Amino acid sequence: CGMGDALPQFHRRFPQLRLSGCDVSASALAAAKTSYGTFATFYTWSFSEIIGQFDAIYCSNTLEHFTNYLETAGLLLSHCHVLYILVPYMEFRCGRRLSANIEYYHVATFGERAFSSLVNQGTALRMRTWVVPTPDVWHAEGPPRLVRLLTILKGQTIPRGNQQLIVVLVSKQSGQ
Repeated sequence: CGMGDALPQFHRRFPQLRLSGCDVSASALAAAKTSYGTFATFYTWSFSEIIGQFDAIYCSNTLEHFTNYLETAGLLLSHCHVLYILVPYMEFRCGRRLSANIEYYHVATFGERAFSSLVNQGTALRMRTWVVPTPDVWHAEGPPRLVRLLTILKGQTIPRGNQQLIVVLVSKQSGQ
């Protein structure tokens, strides 16, 4: 959730939804509540503290900070029907895949198959991925526009440069 910058995008597109955000940072959530508390509820939770079931969870630019990103994605899937993930695509440091290093915030490199083991293990029923140019994900005027991206990506040619990987995982509990 951070400061909740994606919430207005979802609220504009789907005003009937009950929106929630969670983060470990109480100060970020306080800012989110000030800005978006009229249409969203906020929780100071780590991934392991999430309570309840949600139709969807949107996890944007977070999992690249964790070496246990697969375990974390599996945990998130246990709390939702559909998990939407945005992470940097094929990010390298000095020509090598990222790994844990206390000097850097990003510790994992993601390709299209990075989350496929969740399907192979049966944690997720299915997975779909897209690679999109970063400017289409992060706009100067606002946060990620995942809903828009999911409707326009078919057949799009992806230019070289900074890119994001969008992963949609359907949980086994969804029954879909």
